[in-house]
Amino acid sequence: MQGPGRRTARSVWDFVLMGLLGIVPSSLWLAWGIARSTSANASILSLTIPVMMVLMGMVFLGERFTLPRGLSLLLAMLGTALISMDDVMHASFAGKLLIGNIVIFISGAGSAFVNSYGKVVLVRFSELEVLVYSYIVGIAACATWSAFDPHPFYQASGYPLKAWISVLILGAFPWGVAMVLFFWVLKRLEVAQVSVSVYLTALFGVILSVALLHEKMTVIQLVGSGLVLAATVFLTVFENARQTQEIP
Repeated sequence: MQGPGRRTARSVWDFVLMGLLGIVPSSLWLAWGIARSTSANASILSLTIPVMMVLMGMVFLGERFTLPRGLSLLLAMLGTALISMDDVMHASFAGKLLIGNIVIFISGAGSAFVNSYGKVVLVRFSELEVLVYSYIVGIAACATWSAFDPHPFYQASGYPLKAWISVLILGAFPWGVAMVLFFWVLKRLEVAQVSVSVYLTALFGVILSVALLHEKMTVIQLVGSGLVLAATVFLTVFENARQTQEIP
């Protein structure tokens, strides 16, 4: 058995890994990469995140890759590509954007790492603890990086109130409440099951753009939305049936 000291060292190491290999790439590196590439390229490269999640789930957790899971991923990826057709049409992978594209891909791998390795850590910690401790490492690393930037984080004067409100909302909801809920689901399902739901982000993006920005949903986006929903429902039904059969 591992003693308390060894368990503590293992836990610290886990959060260091999640912070440095997950939080930093998926936030700081993503912004750096987009600045040297395009947001359209970032949208296309983000399609690889659920696939990397499945692969990492197999490596870290010994999960199985089944045909229904593969079909669901493929269907959801196709649906997301249709939803993001405008980005697909404007994507460019020219040589001058290579470095930015590579960094964006690495940042996606960081997101996949948090979304998969987090399940390993959730065995010993609550969802909120995983979020807070990994963020502490990520914040410390980003603050250190920023200290050497021409505009370090502590030079925050001059930003309008709207900017601070936006930061507060982003921190509280997408990076706060949403991540706690995600870890809650991750603790109870396999990574492969959760991975398909990542593609729902594009679907909700379209719905919110219609509701809040009064944009029009195209026929292609409607078809893509249907494919993403179909993939999610299909995998959910399959996994429920499989778990029912496995119960003695």
